[in-house]
Amino acid sequence: MSELRLDIHGWRARLSGDAQVLEELRRDFAFFVRADLTDFAEELELIGQAPSPGRLDGWPLWIGRGHRICVGHGERRISYADGAAAAFDFTTRRGKVWSASPERLRELGYLLVLSRAGEALDAVGLHRVHALGFEWKNSAGLLLLPSGGGKSELALALLRHTEAGILSDDTPLVDSTATAHAFPLRMGFRPSADLSEVPERWVRPFLRSDYAPKRVVDYDFFRDRVRGGLPVRWLLIGRKSAGAPKISAIGDLSAATALLTGLVVGHGVAQMAEYRLRPTDAWGLTRDAFFRARTARALLRRVQTRTFALGTNPRGAALALADFLSASSRY
Repeated sequence: MSELRLDIHGWRARLSGDAQVLEELRRDFAFFVRADLTDFAEELELIGQAPSPGRLDGWPLWIGRGHRICVGHGERRISYADGAAAAFDFTTRRGKVWSASPERLRELGYLLVLSRAGEALDAVGLHRVHALGFEWKNSAGLLLLPSGGGKSELALALLRHTEAGILSDDTPLVDSTATAHAFPLRMGFRPSADLSEVPERWVRPFLRSDYAPKRVVDYDFFRDRVRGGLPVRWLLIGRKSAGAPKISAIGDLSAATALLTGLVVGHGVAQMAEYRLRPTDAWGLTRDAFFRARTARALLRRVQTRTFALGTNPRGAALALADFLSASSRY
């Protein structure tokens, strides 16, 4: 049976099952692959077929968007509307995912890894924030933008046209000392994005069940520019705009509201409520909310906050950001 072994900042997992899907996930999580691991916090099996009849029976717990959850024999059992399914035992930390569609199996496996790793990282004070994380002269910056706001296009433009490093194009990690840590996954782009300067061997499709498809660029394309373990110096609240890019002052309340959404609540961060929300773990959710709020407070106290109107051209936005960072670094 094929395997994939991951160490995501101390959360160790072994994935087994469908070889084609595991190869896709290996490329998705390339930064975290560790072939020599021997002990694991969790084990997940990805099965390229529909579950057997009756496998997901149990006491109904709740019905979510596009899925139904039951509890049986100590497992959380999830049935998805498209025929995919999953089961997870929170005591043994073992789980399985079923789908006859390789694309759907990959999507669910990818999201499950992010959800389980995210919960474990929250517990030790490492929190994902929905932002582009970048590096400039050994300091880190965070650009908060909603999903579809252009974080990945700007990240690619920074790599093409500036000397900036990258922590993550979507979910860098931050802690209560206002330090940012690398969380580089493959970069995801809209089908219309200009990837002409990326060699084809590093570009793949990524089909999603509830959203438009993406093209993704492998970590190997930008691995030499990945940075981490850096003090956060800049917090930029981005927005789409017409005209030229512009970086300007922002009020504390606006910055705090953006962090509440992107860090404390984690809107836009893959958390998968079907695994994260458990009646027996109210303390865990309260603890994580407190730790995230403490980290948001540390960021607001220690960083420069600005608003960033991106304009319509990613290259122009990248160059405007580089000019701002260069000027800011002199003081």
